[in-house]
Amino acid sequence: MGNIYSALRNDWPNMPTPPFCLIDNSSIIDAYAPSTSALQAKDQQETLDAIGELVRRGTIFVYTLHNLEEISSAAYKAIYQQEAVRRGMKKSEWRKLANSDPSLRPLIRQEYDVIATALTKAPGFIYMEIDSGEELGLEFVNQMVATGQFMQDNKYSVIGKSLGITAIFASDSGFKNSPLDLYTVNRKILEST
Repeated sequence: MGNIYSALRNDWPNMPTPPFCLIDNSSIIDAYAPSTSALQAKDQQETLDAIGELVRRGTIFVYTLHNLEEISSAAYKAIYQQEAVRRGMKKSEWRKLANSDPSLRPLIRQEYDVIATALTKAPGFIYMEIDSGEELGLEFVNQMVATGQFMQDNKYSVIGKSLGITAIFASDSGFKNSPLDLYTVNRKILEST
């Protein structure tokens, strides 16, 4: 299991600086989703400040196709959940609505485009291609069994290993058991360590 580091402003003097750092979808949304977004950003200013401090120190944030796929999935779910509630349905019935009403799909692309554009313009961020062959797929499963991490979170550990990156910036508590060093502004994670 990796170390957990507070990326909150008061802890910056004690925070090590990784040369490269993956970033989880949750933190990308927290940093770059606009206030009008169906994607609900949390701790936006703290996330932006921490990312900015790490970039100022020389950290390069790496994102991959996995991030972009997770962003589109999160937008899809958030938009349909929001609309389900607006129509008087249960939030959990969003899939039924998504299967019966394609009219909201252009909104998914709009949400995705806003965040993807922000990533391409964000200082200190680079996109990297990864090999998604059979070996990597098997490693996803092996790592998930070993750590108990949720499959989507686990992919970051395997991606990090394949790229030689040992750190991730995330607000998702699923990374507490990750072999990657975790940088976070999530107080619940920090208080539980």
